[in-house]
Amino acid sequence: MRSPERYFSTAILSKRNLFACIIALIVLISPGAADPWEVTRLSPQEDVWDEVAISGDRLVARASLPTEGIVLCSLSTGECQYLDRETEGFENITPRERYSPGPPDISGNYAVWLRTPGDEPENFTTGRGRVVLADLVNGTQQVIDEGHRYDGRVRIAGDRVCWMEREHAGAAVTSTLRVYGIREGRAWSVKTFNGSAVLGNIEGDRAIYMNPEQKNAVVALNITDGSEVVLSGPGRNPDDFSISGVCVLWAKKDINGRFSKKPGALQKISTDSLLSLISLPDGGIIDLAAASLSGEGRGPGDFVMNGADLGSAAIEGDRAAWVLREYAGQNRSSAIVVRRISDGAESRIIRNGTVRALTIADGRLVWQESAGQVYLAVPTASPDDPFCKMAMRG
Repeated sequence: MRSPERYFSTAILSKRNLFACIIALIVLISPGAADPWEVTRLSPQEDVWDEVAISGDRLVARASLPTEGIVLCSLSTGECQYLDRETEGFENITPRERYSPGPPDISGNYAVWLRTPGDEPENFTTGRGRVVLADLVNGTQQVIDEGHRYDGRVRIAGDRVCWMEREHAGAAVTSTLRVYGIREGRAWSVKTFNGSAVLGNIEGDRAIYMNPEQKNAVVALNITDGSEVVLSGPGRNPDDFSISGVCVLWAKKDINGRFSKKPGALQKISTDSLLSLISLPDGGIIDLAAASLSGEGRGPGDFVMNGADLGSAAIEGDRAAWVLREYAGQNRSSAIVVRRISDGAESRIIRNGTVRALTIADGRLVWQESAGQVYLAVPTASPDDPFCKMAMRG
């Protein structure tokens, strides 16, 4: 048993627990067959998408080319449409000032996103944003909050919409976690912080956030009863934590290096990556994978790297997925690793580009690559199929 950070080891992870024992036995089972994957590009050839979220058969993303806006895409048919465009807006929700759509999220029949102030300086000083809720069945949209400064992404899970508001009074900053209930048709405050809190992923009654009052620790909060579990110490990004049920998956990175501003000076860097599964009831944690990477060179384009690097972890039910990058001198490769936690079976999807923003929902994988392309991977055979171990190359 180990703690995610030494700082919190005595606080939350000082003894072994049943969760760790059970999962440890599971992952030690000899791997069985794993699902192969069929890979399809979702974004049109000329489009650039980022900030992807999926739920059921639907995907939402923020498009930057050819037009900035919020895109809704059907995973089964590939049909795409704009829910919101920066250049057009909507008569009933968009003010005359220039606004830009922020990162979207989706759950079931609802999508949410921010409309943030544009390039005009007066909008930055007033910080007037809007939280938009779209009913994808009825084709309607409504503003559920406005007139505040918002941090990052609006999140939705089930009929709960969450966001973080920030208020500035001189140098002092106050953050408030707000929840909007779709069935209730109203919003309420859950918790207020002194400092800049950052909201991460949510699921059910749990929200992950960075708490400025706990030295920027990453915490899982039950928004119903107020209970908390500390997931990591300071200096971590809450967006890196993927939540499913009572489990959180996290690819932790520690980067060390020796850098010099002198031209031609020798530069060295090393990265240690650790993939951890955390239990929300008690904070118990086990490690699923580890990798180390090191390199040196004399310029940005003259680095020789060796080893492997982990990143972009996602979890849903019995499946965990993460990105594995392997380096051998000037040669490098990227793969998405998918593991069934119940029996340890693994499969890989080999990619040529840089994989980021990995998401898993309803057994399907969606990710973004370096040039803004978005891809979908679906399993193509049953777990008993003898060909299940092959990797699909996109």
